[in-house]
Amino acid sequence: MESNHSDEKLFKASLEGDEGAFKVLMDRYGDRVTVYIAARVADVQEAEDLMIEAFARMIHAAPALSGGEGSFRGYLFRTARTTVLKFNRQYRLKSAFSLEDVYEDPAAAEEFSDTASEILKNERSRILLGCMDRIKPEYREALYLMYFENMKIREIAGVMKKSGMAVNQLLRRGREALRKELEKEGITDAQY
Repeated sequence: MESNHSDEKLFKASLEGDEGAFKVLMDRYGDRVTVYIAARVADVQEAEDLMIEAFARMIHAAPALSGGEGSFRGYLFRTARTTVLKFNRQYRLKSAFSLEDVYEDPAAAEEFSDTASEILKNERSRILLGCMDRIKPEYREALYLMYFENMKIREIAGVMKKSGMAVNQLLRRGREALRKELEKEGITDAQY
């Protein structure tokens, strides 16, 4: 199946056995979901395994997606989040959303997509990631989903299992906390 099809059409085709459609979805979201998970488990290899598990859970559950734009992505990130929570409970690991750990090892960063590698090369982005690591985990997660994954409020609410109003509050407070941390680093012109 062609890569210009919507995620929802590709997912439906993959459920019908189209391996090419599944490969396109993995190419689109594999690295992004791995980065999201790695920031929560602080182990890149484990994150890759959990990313594959999240995709497998979706295929096994075969959810009937609403068909609207973004329904696959939202469901995938909710599945990834649930997979991480299950993993953390199972191994009694502290769940911490730390973007810094993902980019700390340059060899691990090479495995990520061009977008993630570009973040590593940019000094201001490294400072941003360090500052994000110093704010509350809920703020980090909401800001990550909005600015790194370009999710809408309703999608973030679905992933985090919160109301839209609660997500708006998390984003507002997260931006304020992040602004204060960036100011400590000498960045006063941050725009988000």
